[in-house]
Amino acid sequence: MSKKFFRKKKRLLIILPAFVVIILGTIIFFVVSRQQQPAGQNQTQNSSNTNGSPYSTSTPADQASIPAAKDTQIIELADKQAIILSADKVKKTINGSELLMFGYDGMIPGPTFKVKQGSRITVLFVNNSDKENTIHPHGLRLDNKSDGVPYITQNPVPVGGSYEQTLSFPDAGMYWYHPHEREDYAQESGLYGTFLVEPAAANYWNPVNREVPVILDDILLTDSGFAPFYSNKANYVLMGRYGNTMFTNGSTDYSLNVDRGEVVRLYLVNGANARPIRFRIAGKKLKLVGSDNGKYETEQWVDWVDLSPGEREIIEILFDKSGSYDLLNDNPLKQWKLGSVNVSDKKVTADYSNVFAKLRANSDVISEVAAVKKYFTKNIDKEIHFRFSNMMSSGMGNMPGTTQQPATDCPAGGCAPLPEAEGSVDWEDEGMANAQSSTDTVHWKIIDEQTKAENMQINWTFNQRDYIKIRVVNEKGGMFSMQHPLHFHGLRFLVLDTNGKQTADQVWKDTVMVGSGDTIDLLLQVTNKGTWMAHCHIAEHVNDDMMFFFEVK
Repeated sequence: MSKKFFRKKKRLLIILPAFVVIILGTIIFFVVSRQQQPAGQNQTQNSSNTNGSPYSTSTPADQASIPAAKDTQIIELADKQAIILSADKVKKTINGSELLMFGYDGMIPGPTFKVKQGSRITVLFVNNSDKENTIHPHGLRLDNKSDGVPYITQNPVPVGGSYEQTLSFPDAGMYWYHPHEREDYAQESGLYGTFLVEPAAANYWNPVNREVPVILDDILLTDSGFAPFYSNKANYVLMGRYGNTMFTNGSTDYSLNVDRGEVVRLYLVNGANARPIRFRIAGKKLKLVGSDNGKYETEQWVDWVDLSPGEREIIEILFDKSGSYDLLNDNPLKQWKLGSVNVSDKKVTADYSNVFAKLRANSDVISEVAAVKKYFTKNIDKEIHFRFSNMMSSGMGNMPGTTQQPATDCPAGGCAPLPEAEGSVDWEDEGMANAQSSTDTVHWKIIDEQTKAENMQINWTFNQRDYIKIRVVNEKGGMFSMQHPLHFHGLRFLVLDTNGKQTADQVWKDTVMVGSGDTIDLLLQVTNKGTWMAHCHIAEHVNDDMMFFFEVK
């Protein structure tokens, strides 16, 4: 408010009471809507706030012939090999309920395709699911036409239809594939799988006894099956669909059996719709060796690793004593068991414990990063902000203790805040507001700070071989804020700093978690021509159009 305002007492007497009423009303709405539910109560969509028919997620009696989901398999592929990958209907029993789900090639997770760095394969995607869809190869630097983005690189594949994609694998590491049309429904229902890219250099990774891809997920269940989805919109859009059942490699009771003395490399993928995961192994130090697009400059000892949806982390563990070790999602608010590693008394034949004990500096990555350090100090080329825009009247009217209000952005003085999680990450969904939200009532924005364009109005153009410095600001202080995992398709970047603190140990990334209130600077390496997508990797936020496109010439 201006000084002139304070000098005019009559105007103050008129406006101030109205302002107080608005603020108090907003506070009451958010406090009530954020109240915890009774323990054990499932968070389901309020029937008074749903439009459109629900998607079917229980097994109809006339679909008894649908096969049971198979466990995932590792399938090695040769350079230039052609495969068929189908999205199939499957049944899976989870917590005593038989659910209709989907699996690539009938598996949950879908196959892990093991390929060599530098190879190319052809994939014919066949859609045998119940909705049109595409496959997005997450993290691959590939030809734009094979990126799997509906209406940009291809049309959605109809039920019974097919589409051919050519995938290239220029970088070693762990990548994954998933739908890019109604991800909130299709991905939650089991459609995801991985690519394990073997490095061309024999000594790229440390020697280990075993390599294991691990996809971490959660699913939201009620007493009768999945919490409902809706055909004409996404729900749980305030925060995304946080599950109440953890799902590791397609199992609620995952276990891995190894021999005493084994060094195991785990390729971790967060395949959840929305949940960030803090992964640790009870009683074990982890050696952090890689992330989204390959190795770190220098290996690190860590107690845990944090993964936002879409991110990967690569860790090594020495199991030098027999026994059972719990795999945990051990966040600041709650501990979830993800599975276990069972170590036998049998001593492993090949002993790599001496190699494991040393932290390696990776000169190849150090040199690669050094070659682009001249761009670290350049001026900011682009700046984007994440912002919660509004809670529209149709949703507010259905929430306890509120009256209908017009949809509006926060005023300059700020809105009454929803109680936030401690720190910059919402590790759990503890309230009712998320379950009652949808794309009809909530809107998330990515805003180009220079042009003020929003979401799909943003129109950037870069040249191949550019290095673009991007500032990402996740605004805090409005009606609501939370973390957002930012994913760039087809390209990779370095995280230069977070809140002014320089990144000490670099690694190439394609997805990064931007905490509430955080500011990060990225250096985007522009390599492949085409129209590319960047977006929040919370599935429900993608369906709320929290995305933009840019062209590389």
